[in-house]
Amino acid sequence: MVELLTKARVDIRKGADPKLLVEEKRLRWKLDAQVKLLQKLSSNKEAQAAAQKEIDNLLSQQKELQTKIRISNPKFAGLQDPDPERDILKLPQIQQQLDKDTLLLQYSLGKERSYLWAVTPNSINSYKLPGREAIETSAGKFKELLTKCQKPGTDCQKLPAEQKAKDFQEITQAATELSQLILARVSGKLGKKRLVIVADGALQEIPFTALSEPNQIPQLEKSPQAGKSNYQPLLVNHEIVNLPSVTAIATHRQDLNKRQAAPKTLAVLADPIFAVDDDRFTGKPPSLGPELNLEQSSLQQSARNLNRAGWGQLPGTRTEAERILKLVPASESLHAFDFDANYNLATSAKLKQYRFILFATHGFADLCGENL
Repeated sequence: MVELLTKARVDIRKGADPKLLVEEKRLRWKLDAQVKLLQKLSSNKEAQAAAQKEIDNLLSQQKELQTKIRISNPKFAGLQDPDPERDILKLPQIQQQLDKDTLLLQYSLGKERSYLWAVTPNSINSYKLPGREAIETSAGKFKELLTKCQKPGTDCQKLPAEQKAKDFQEITQAATELSQLILARVSGKLGKKRLVIVADGALQEIPFTALSEPNQIPQLEKSPQAGKSNYQPLLVNHEIVNLPSVTAIATHRQDLNKRQAAPKTLAVLADPIFAVDDDRFTGKPPSLGPELNLEQSSLQQSARNLNRAGWGQLPGTRTEAERILKLVPASESLHAFDFDANYNLATSAKLKQYRFILFATHGFADLCGENL
């Protein structure tokens, strides 16, 4: 990751051989054409296989060409690959990234035993934890309970009160068990500090904000219908920051320090319109461009690739966006809903004026032709 961040600072096309850049553009055109052809051949398996073979061949050519462009770029050619002895931060450098109100918790899971390092600006402590299997089993149980209501066909809002209380009790118990495994040893250092988490393995998929305060034993009231508990998640007393590594964030900060801050705060694009049968057309059908009609757009192709019938409205995204916008003065924010939340705005230079951009809508990755 540090290597990618380092190389990302270099514009490989600046100063490169113009002939190579022309060839790269030609390959991109051919690749796009083949991807579109593949998406139209869903009923012809033989033709589909041939198109996919051609795509693989073009991707291979593209990769080789990009290597040539990098080599021909004088700035990139002079860039040394990261040297662990030189570029990976040592303890004093890591501590410089922290302030007195921040505690770094870094995990390493191992077969026999795992480790937790707790780092402050002036101290470091190391703790032995249970092996990988015990931690990942507990983390898997916690994740499974948290995502239970996200499974297709499950509507937890319709469950009886007793079942909701039972499910909540199971979640709080799982949160406490995992907290005991990975946080109890360092409970005396937490206070109300900001916690910077560098997780490992299955812990990377766990929302630390939902874990119980260490050594807390959840108690549910005798009446399950009450649904009340003394369960207190970490987010009550702690700001939680998840990082891939301290070295990676330090490398990223080098770029941010050189970047001029945008003058305004927040741009929000939310609850866009995907199809002509959207309820928001009722009574006043507007004149639509093809890009807004799911059946005539690339969204339809992406939906087919992901075995979806289409992209419906997500009303909750509008609620989310409206509540977040209340946190920012109107003069510092931009909001776009419905027809205004469109491709042209999302790719316009206008958004450069804002430090934070929120897209509150569907998210998907169409991997055909390496398009993400």
